[in-house]
Amino acid sequence: MLTQKTKDIVKATAPVLAQHGHAIIQHFYKRMFQAHPELKNIFNMAHQERGEQQQALARAVYAYAAN
Repeated sequence: MLTQKTKDIVKATAPVLAQHGHAIIQHFYKRMFQAHPELKNIFNMAHQERGEQQQALARAVYAYAAN
């Protein structure tokens, strides 16, 4: 269970995620695949190239933070 302080911190990130979430997630995937290229075989790289996976994760992270 999250503490109220943790919930408040997560909720406070929502405006940043709304504005910069896609860029943050793009950076996340870039770093992840650079550090762990073996993970590429478990992701749909066509979705990565088209940005679909990044958009989906950015929306999910924002929705979590906003609610």
